[in-house]
Amino acid sequence: MLSVIWLNQCMNINEPTPEEPENLVLNMKWFSGSFMQTEEEMRIGLAWVLSSLGAELASGSLEKSMTDYGERVFTIDLSQVGFSENAQEALQVVVTRLKDSPAYQANNHTELGRFVALTLNSTYHYYRIVDMPTTLVGFRQQHRFEAKKVRVANSAISDIPRLIEVAEAEKFEEIAYIATEGTGDFLTNSFKAIEFEVFDFLPNGQLRFGLYDLNGNLKAAADPQFTRAGKPA
Repeated sequence: MLSVIWLNQCMNINEPTPEEPENLVLNMKWFSGSFMQTEEEMRIGLAWVLSSLGAELASGSLEKSMTDYGERVFTIDLSQVGFSENAQEALQVVVTRLKDSPAYQANNHTELGRFVALTLNSTYHYYRIVDMPTTLVGFRQQHRFEAKKVRVANSAISDIPRLIEVAEAEKFEEIAYIATEGTGDFLTNSFKAIEFEVFDFLPNGQLRFGLYDLNGNLKAAADPQFTRAGKPA
């Protein structure tokens, strides 16, 4: 009998076993808003956001990753929707900060809109999640940019000339573009680069956007003085 008591104390079998960390499990609340969105529309919108961030979203994976938690509140495991390891590491930063916030601590959930704002709509979080190269040189190295260039004097996006470089591609995932925004004009050979807008494709088929400054480093948004390109998302 004494040996059983001693064994129980050594093994601490009467104490709760520590739970595994929740990792990318997050409680979120959604609101219908003035547009009176339905739950189905919310799920479609969420799927589009996750897809735009690179989630593979295999058939049925979103449904399996979500469980109802309360009225307009659901739990989602973001590790179950097909994000790459790099994307999961980037998402962990957002999830941890949301969970550590006073609002989450008080309500045990965050708002779906806040999650979107901190991922798809937050430029540098977006860059990290979609694994956008930190430099223009790095972006070029992922593709085959050779001689194909298009000079655009009157752009529907930019108020200044653009030089468009088109990557060599035999399949869709090799498609890529670099748009160099610049002052001056092509006729007088006075075109001078200011910044660079790029896009290619994520493995799931969604577009991946990036903006680089004159030094070739990622930047948050295009310069509105010259272009209406805006920012990723």
